[in-house]
Amino acid sequence: MTFNLRGLNVTIANRKERASRVWLAERAYDKLIAAASHDLPNEAGGILVGWHQGTGIFVSDILTVADSAAGRYHFVRNHDTAEAVLSTYLDQEPDSAVGYVGEWHSHPILQPPSSIDYNSIRGVAEQMNRPVVMFVVAFDRDGSVSIYGVHAQRQDRTVELLRVAPQLLSKSISSPNRRVRSWSGQADRG
Repeated sequence: MTFNLRGLNVTIANRKERASRVWLAERAYDKLIAAASHDLPNEAGGILVGWHQGTGIFVSDILTVADSAAGRYHFVRNHDTAEAVLSTYLDQEPDSAVGYVGEWHSHPILQPPSSIDYNSIRGVAEQMNRPVVMFVVAFDRDGSVSIYGVHAQRQDRTVELLRVAPQLLSKSISSPNRRVRSWSGQADRG
């Protein structure tokens, strides 16, 4: 699906329909595009924060985790730095239900998630007791941007990976009163 949002041509890649949904708050979308654009022509990345409700994941904000060695074709998210960034954010977040829900990073060229990306989010999902999501923000030469979503969930001894299309929420969203702050994701490559 391709649409124009505030002057950007946005493509949401979706291979399979799924009962699980991923919602992206407009504020988080704006921050995601700005953060990914800021480091062009290099990759950038970080953490998705929000909450789980039923089988859905609500992404309410994004956090950037700096990588001084990032390049055009690589970004490494340092686990200790990511934990510090997340902890600082959560210390200031009044909603106890908001916590880690996934990862994001950019591709300065129009390229969907790589095998490294899939392995990275699979590694995070193997350690979690709930679904996680990864967004890859990819830029085309004409200035348009595509957001690829990957939903990962541990199913017994395997991890199910599905492409998902995040649905943009233009209204303010608030979480139910449920704690999801814990995070043990160790995946460091993207």
